[in-house]
Amino acid sequence: MIGNVSRIKYPLDRLLNENRDMEAAPKHSKMRIAALTVCFALCSTALGQSQDNAANLAQITARGRALFAYDAAAAAATDAVKAASGAAVPPGQGLYIGHPDQNGAWVFDFGTISPDRAAFSTYFRAAETAPHTAKFAVTKLAPPEAGTPFDLAAARAAMAVQDDFGKVTRPYNYAILPLQNGDMYVYMYPAQTDPKIHPLGGDERYLVSADGKTILEKHRMHQRIIEMPADAPAGSTMQAGFHSDIFSGTPEDTDVFHVLIRRPLVEEFVVAQGEVYLIQTDGTIVDKGKRP
Repeated sequence: MIGNVSRIKYPLDRLLNENRDMEAAPKHSKMRIAALTVCFALCSTALGQSQDNAANLAQITARGRALFAYDAAAAAATDAVKAASGAAVPPGQGLYIGHPDQNGAWVFDFGTISPDRAAFSTYFRAAETAPHTAKFAVTKLAPPEAGTPFDLAAARAAMAVQDDFGKVTRPYNYAILPLQNGDMYVYMYPAQTDPKIHPLGGDERYLVSADGKTILEKHRMHQRIIEMPADAPAGSTMQAGFHSDIFSGTPEDTDVFHVLIRRPLVEEFVVAQGEVYLIQTDGTIVDKGKRP
């Protein structure tokens, strides 16, 4: 953990099982974090603009799904390390650095970075026993092992982002999604501390250099945190959620994440600069046109 950044428990088997069909469906490509790219086509015709908007929305969906996958895997891996060590916060669990292996199973290294940020030491390794199972086998490394180059770069990135984000007054989580060129997206977002409340907002996405030393760009996604109740009022059924985004003209990556992690699963309407979008329960974003 970094400062007040913490992993919060989720019903992970159910989360991953309920979203697995979405991952395998023919009309959607399977989430591959390493394959995330950012490519914006500049088109002058109305058709070109429509295609560009559709591509942009598809990229937001892909990042939101990748963020959901990382968050769920990190929570399951953290729970497994705590259970294996018998300690609430095992020694050496300062940072969690994860990536999917060649088969799609997650591997998380838990460890610490040196004060000069020149070395990462791995104390525990949690490896998913099979893809999409949320079941992790934990190995205690004694003495600690030197982390991989990616461990070190990702740990530097996490620390740089934490430093820039500043002091927090509630638990926060982070997620690190590598891009094809080696740079990383690092997300800071509020952790869920109450199973009946889903926090949305107060989040930021950073683009960090491949070595983890330099913040190249940062994008504030939402300002304040909205505490979204999971259940509808007594005697009613929630059909969809609704909120407004003020920083951009499209939904944010964490809007998609919010829909995917919320239980029960419901769609979310997002109004962004006068445009209405519907985020479906598989993370797909539909542009519904201008707000009446």
